[in-house]
Amino acid sequence: MPIYEYLCPQCGTFTARRPVSEFDQPAACAGCGEPAPRQRSLPVLLRSAGAGPAPRTQPAGGGYPRMRHVGCNCC
Repeated sequence: MPIYEYLCPQCGTFTARRPVSEFDQPAACAGCGEPAPRQRSLPVLLRSAGAGPAPRTQPAGGGYPRMRHVGCNCC
């Protein structure tokens, strides 16, 4: 579920994990319980630290380049 930011007029900004189907509905503030409207913000895209570099695409031609044996021109 995505995490959205909400702004409570009394307590300030807070985040809540909600289903996408409820993204635009007010959320109850954890501090005072009052309904708070969702804040418009840019999405955050995260990758895990151990994910490594982005995958490479295959070279043009649909396959990987052919490898040759040392000193051999036949393959």
